Amino acid sequence: SQGAASVSVSGGTQGYTYTWSTTPQQTGDTVAGLTAGVYMVTVHDSLGCSKNATVVIQQYPQPVIDAGPDQTICPGAAVTLQATGGMSYTWGLSGTLSCIHCSDPVASPADSTLYTVTGTDANGCVDSDDVLVTVQEKGPVAAGPDAVICEGGSVVLHAEGGTSYQWIPADGLSDPLSADPAASPQGSTNYSVIIRQEPCFADTLDQGVQVYPLPTVSLGPDHYGVVGALFQINAQTTNAVSIAWEPATGLSCSDCNSPTLTITGPVTYTATVSNEIGCKASDDISITAGCESSVLFMPNTFTPNGDGNNDLYYPMSNGVRIIKLFRIYDRWGELLYEARDIMPNEIKYGWNGTYKGEQLKPDVYVWYVEAVCLNEFPLFIKGDVSLVR
Repeated sequence: SQGAASVSVSGGTQGYTYTWSTTPQQTGDTVAGLTAGVYMVTVHDSLGCSKNATVVIQQYPQPVIDAGPDQTICPGAAVTLQATGGMSYTWGLSGTLSCIHCSDPVASPADSTLYTVTGTDANGCVDSDDVLVTVQEKGPVAAGPDAVICEGGSVVLHAEGGTSYQWIPADGLSDPLSADPAASPQGSTNYSVIIRQEPCFADTLDQGVQVYPLPTVSLGPDHYGVVGALFQINAQTTNAVSIAWEPATGLSCSDCNSPTLTITGPVTYTATVSNEIGCKASDDISITAGCESSVLFMPNTFTPNGDGNNDLYYPMSNGVRIIKLFRIYDRWGELLYEARDIMPNEIKYGWNGTYKGEQLKPDVYVWYVEAVCLNEFPLFIKGDVSLVR
């Protein structure tokens, strides 16, 4: 609807009038607002003579001007723009362009700028397009605070503000290219992180991880003692600043290394130690309560000579319910005799001074007894006996 046409007349008698085949009808020598098509005009002179003429209005395709993709540049940098789709171009904002009547000006804006280009094709038709040149601004970046961990532990590092990250050294990290890798260093380590805001900026920040050695505690071997006896537990510790006992009942102190107790029954104590940052370690000791050794009578000599007196050696007691184990050893530790689950005072289970059917020479031998007393407490006891012939 932007087409136009005009007619020129010669001859006839002046005082011409014009009638065009337009809708609505136009009556001048020039008409406008025409769409593509064929139009006829009739010209009348002042004497009534007329003449017809036709004109063809052609519609050219609309050009498509492309200013190119949006661009991102670093401060102080430049970028070449590229317009296509026309025969000639005119760019706006000439102050930051190397040329305004070219297809490929070099843009060097100080701040982000929207450029507009107007292009004209061979038919004189025009179109416009925009391209945004963004000048990247540096944003804030940060890394997490230094951390402390226990030996064998881990901590999540943290960095923010970047488009990509690189942690150095990579040893002990779950993912050195993550913003939040898990760190499990073998020893204290100072990590550096390169925080990139691509394509322009890179910062290097540090986050240290201090590794504290674990404390240790040892309570020694389990203990067997008779009911009513005093016993002191000695905790051997390293790298510890505190100790706590569980249970604390019956102990002379609950936060010292060497508490004492009176044995009243079987119990297991746990000592937990901590270092200055709360790393912990623990150990247990079990105390087995037994009955008094005096409930068992074991003679210190016997005479297996066949005279019917003191020929067998066996446990004697009125306070023991059962003998779970009775053994005889020689001085070199060789087992010579064993009886299990016998009643006390059972002479028939006594040792007769022989080994594999051979009479043994007079000597000192070791006996060992495991028993259960009438109060159901265990008894573990050993001693020696002299064999006399």
